[in-house]
Amino acid sequence: SVTTRTKAVSFTGNGSIIARVRDNGNSNNTVTSSTFTVTRIDNIAPTCTTSGGITSWTESNVTIYGICNDSGGSGCANISRTITTDYNGYASPGVVVDGAGNRTTCPNTTVYIDKGAPTISGSEIKNVTSTGYDIYVYGVTDNGSGVNRVQFPTWTSLGSQDDIQGNWVVNSIATGTNLGGGTWMYHVNIADHMNEGGVYNTHVYTYDNLGKGQAVAARGVTIMAPNQVGTLNLSDTTFTGNNNYMVGNTTNIYNNATYEFGASPGRAITIIPTNTSALGYIPSFQQNWITIEEYGGTSNMGYGISIGTNGVVMIAHRENYYYCILGYSASLSGMHKYRVTIYNKVPYLYINNQLAAIGVAAPNSGNVYFKNKVGYGTYGGNFIGNANYFNLYSVAR
Repeated sequence: SVTTRTKAVSFTGNGSIIARVRDNGNSNNTVTSSTFTVTRIDNIAPTCTTSGGITSWTESNVTIYGICNDSGGSGCANISRTITTDYNGYASPGVVVDGAGNRTTCPNTTVYIDKGAPTISGSEIKNVTSTGYDIYVYGVTDNGSGVNRVQFPTWTSLGSQDDIQGNWVVNSIATGTNLGGGTWMYHVNIADHMNEGGVYNTHVYTYDNLGKGQAVAARGVTIMAPNQVGTLNLSDTTFTGNNNYMVGNTTNIYNNATYEFGASPGRAITIIPTNTSALGYIPSFQQNWITIEEYGGTSNMGYGISIGTNGVVMIAHRENYYYCILGYSASLSGMHKYRVTIYNKVPYLYINNQLAAIGVAAPNSGNVYFKNKVGYGTYGGNFIGNANYFNLYSVAR
């Protein structure tokens, strides 16, 4: 007979065991042997090779890989890890595990990801003079590739950015000076902006070494340029024929003067040819006075500007006389930048910074002048349309 026996055997590696069975129930005491071989023991941890790391900055996601090798025989799978946020330093793909549960942490590799543009903590305008100002930006920092530059695009409100630095994103003319400690400074010189007075705007953009940028500040300041006697900036630019405003406190600017403004006339006017002959009763002509043609008395003459969708007329006005010192026909619908200059009593009309017309000096006059009143005509024809950013100077510009 055979009695069943059991025996627990622990293997720490691959190997064999022989089991023998003796039959005591026969005269020969027969022994039967069997060999059992164990070949699926894996007590060796896998190895891992890391790949996919980078040694320079990127703004893209980075995927690193753990390539697994298992000499113990139970097998293992490769792993990967995708990093999607700012990162600066060492990273491991993770842990590889073989079929027997043995584990190995993959080696580190370098990862440098910079997702965001530099930031600031504050800004301010300082040192405002008649020729410019300084803008300071504080706490400029970047979490990754570093601050490359801070750009300061600047323009006057008059003229729809016609004076902004060209290609300002990369133009060194618009780049600030790094003062250290996270502080940058930029000096605005009105000589770089046609020496215009009025409202100046400076926006601030930060850029890192990967080229990423963002707007971080916007600042505005009103500059009274040399020889500027008045400025007017309106929150409501609509003129209905019932609006009139004063540009500064100097009432009359004589013989050499300049008006600048932006205007979009709301109606057509009667275009009168330039001449030195006295006109008839001016209210018989349809006008749209953006600056008043004030009565100048018996010898002096007030110069007024009328702008319509079809052109510009300038009138000189003294006792009993009107003279059309400039008549100009053109399609002027929509907003345009105007500069009207009196030089030795002769008017010059500039539209969008281009000389459009030259008039004639008023005949038989003493002094001629611009008055600091806009939107109004002496005998009606008050301005209808939109206008803003009036600058008045005591010199011809």
